[in-house]
Amino acid sequence: MPEAPNIAREIVLGTGMNVHTDAYSVSRACATSFQAVANVAESLMAGTIRAGIAGGADSSSVLPIGVSKALARYWLMSIKPGRPANG
Repeated sequence: MPEAPNIAREIVLGTGMNVHTDAYSVSRACATSFQAVANVAESLMAGTIRAGIAGGADSSSVLPIGVSKALARYWLMSIKPGRPANG
């Protein structure tokens, strides 16, 4: 299994869309969902597609801010299973 599966392909397969449906992922830090929407809009305007789905996902398991590994580990360990991280 790949280290980072293609979330777009997983969505196509998981929602029952035709397996031949084109799907690709983009990665652009905090602007991933904006880039996905821009890509769909450009393709629609160019006439290369008739419809598209765009979205984004984020994971904060590796925080992109300057904290020590010990503090990051503490934050991750303080999250109780079954409880939202912010609640």
